[in-house]
Amino acid sequence: MNRLADELRHAAVEEGPPGRRVSRLVHFGQLLVLGREEAARREAQAAIRAGAGLGEVLGRAELGLIAGGPPAGSLGTAIAAGLRPEAGQEGDARVPAGGTLDAALAASRWTATARRPHRALP
Repeated sequence: MNRLADELRHAAVEEGPPGRRVSRLVHFGQLLVLGREEAARREAQAAIRAGAGLGEVLGRAELGLIAGGPPAGSLGTAIAAGLRPEAGQEGDARVPAGGTLDAALAASRWTATARRPHRALP
């Protein structure tokens, strides 16, 4: 049964219409919402190997925040902090390969919003 499940997963992720990079990013976001830290970390690393950039991974952490609240957003940001794209790798227009988490955060909508001054409630 496990072999069949592995073959089905491989076919869906590796050969499915969205492609490896997008599938890995989607799975990363889903696992963040479920709170599955180790599995989310593996998917984030697989997304980087599949050509995703650091900013794309951080973007899924932003979506995790929306879908799963602060715990999912914090988990995604913590995982992204430990990732480093491989030298010469492309895949993210906002953060070049070898970019840092600081560069990804600077390009992030999440931190841009957090830096915006907030009005006091009446």
